[in-house]
Amino acid sequence: MTGGRIRAKIRRSHLYTFACHRSHPPAQDGSQDTQGPGYSRTVYCNQPHMHTQKPNKYCTNYISTTKYNILTFLPKAIFEQFRRVANVYFLLAAVLSLTPVSPFGPLSMIAPLAFVVGLSMAKEALEDWRRFIQDMKVNLRKAGVHKQDGEFGHKPWMKLGVGDIVKVEKDQFFPADLLLLSSSYEDGICYVETMNLDGETNLKVKRALETTLPLDSDPTFKEFSATIRYSLRDSKLRNTAYVYGVVIFTGHDSKVPDSKGLFDPGKPLKSGFYHLITALMLYGYLIPISLYVSIEIVKVLQALFINQDIHMYDDETGTPAQARTSNLNEELGQVDTILSDKTGTLTCNQMDFLKCSIGGTAYGTKASDVELAAAKQMVMDLDGQGEPGMPHSLEKSGHDVDSEIQLETVVTSKDEDDLKPSIKGFSFEDDRLMNGNWLKEPNKDDILLFFRILAVCHTAIPEQNEETGAFTYEAESPDEGAFLVAAREFGFEFSRRTQSSVFVHERYPSFQEPVEREYKILNLLDFTSKRKRMSVIIRDENDQILLLCKGADSIIFDRLSSDGRMYLEATTKHLNDYGEAGLDACTRLQETR
Repeated sequence: MTGGRIRAKIRRSHLYTFACHRSHPPAQDGSQDTQGPGYSRTVYCNQPHMHTQKPNKYCTNYISTTKYNILTFLPKAIFEQFRRVANVYFLLAAVLSLTPVSPFGPLSMIAPLAFVVGLSMAKEALEDWRRFIQDMKVNLRKAGVHKQDGEFGHKPWMKLGVGDIVKVEKDQFFPADLLLLSSSYEDGICYVETMNLDGETNLKVKRALETTLPLDSDPTFKEFSATIRYSLRDSKLRNTAYVYGVVIFTGHDSKVPDSKGLFDPGKPLKSGFYHLITALMLYGYLIPISLYVSIEIVKVLQALFINQDIHMYDDETGTPAQARTSNLNEELGQVDTILSDKTGTLTCNQMDFLKCSIGGTAYGTKASDVELAAAKQMVMDLDGQGEPGMPHSLEKSGHDVDSEIQLETVVTSKDEDDLKPSIKGFSFEDDRLMNGNWLKEPNKDDILLFFRILAVCHTAIPEQNEETGAFTYEAESPDEGAFLVAAREFGFEFSRRTQSSVFVHERYPSFQEPVEREYKILNLLDFTSKRKRMSVIIRDENDQILLLCKGADSIIFDRLSSDGRMYLEATTKHLNDYGEAGLDACTRLQETR
């Protein structure tokens, strides 16, 4: 069994059944054949009429992220406004201003409250309208859907239904949760990016069922029908020497001049309660209601600034930032620590092939960013060591001057490299390996195996540019893509993959005349967090069976053969040097069986 089939069995384990057949009449009693525990949903593929009535009538594909609609806006918006303690306080004060307790007219309390609440509701309505416009842009996106007789036509996302057969082109978003039937590749695999869902930039490999692999073109769906069953899963004077005063009121008059009505001295509890309410209303002006108006305006302006921030603009995709609501601005300002389960989530996650260690020999002369920063700092430190007035050339010995010249060379080399055409994923510089010069190295056999491991030990898919003829690679992770680009630049270009073989254009034994070689894939073991390595067993053209492996150095070193341990000390030193230079290391192993 090939490695692809093994992976298919693992990834298929969450599906219960999948029946592919010609059109069969459904059960007359309308009951669903969901025998066994866990089956909670039945889908009839390519049979839309089966999903028009219950129990097979499911929700539409229309999405909405808005908080309100025409009917619910007024009650829900008012509720949202008076969830704020400050607005409840002002509302209570406005109600009490209508009673005799109030020391001023009701208009002075009701008008500011109505203005603030109305302004906030208007802002909520505007932002919700913008969310509605964005939702409709998504809902009205077109998807290729099978209509009839093997013909596909465009249909808005919002009108997609359960059971529709959808055709998704490259770089398009999925309009709904899909079960993969087939792909443009013979073995039915595809690569999925879930960055908008979980922040992961690595591509996920999905594989179709072998039963549906023949459905590889539009006409093949003319007679296709299938049934899928599956399941689914918030008072005293203090600190003053003395004061002078004159008596104005005495007795109960010292509270209120009026001794009748609500403030009756004969009813102290009732009078005290009303005095408390009056005091609260008077102190209400200490909390300027205009402050809330200012805060709302500031939030709106902050949202505009976020949308226009050039530092939050993505040049590659042409996507600016979009602040869908301005109510979370102050919460963003309170973020102190971000906890991430994976470093790739918060980094650019782009890999460059910069240095390598092959058979105990280190290759790669270009300095990393960490080395450049350290060199610049050392140059600055050396420049500040001389005494004032003394010529710089006389301050240091010949050895110091030579060291500084080397450091200056490292610092300025980056500017010279900027003039060279850059290759994405490949920043390697060493004439010993480039342009076929590795054939002159004493350890050329080790180098040959290293290049072949780069070109063969992976799960990527090649894509050829029709204009230039160059290959690009769809890989699960950026490091695999960088390895394949490096292999291509070294003269070992991965060109084609089938379900059982990998084909490589090798510039060996002559660098000028590439030869296509086929490597049979006998088995493939995917990288997992537990194994911390990926392995592939191949058979070359000489019928030699090789186990090729890549992974973490701590895992690989424990599995080295006796011949490989002769390079253990030198390789460990190189890996430590690379780590100090700020580089990510990946070790490779080759064994012959």
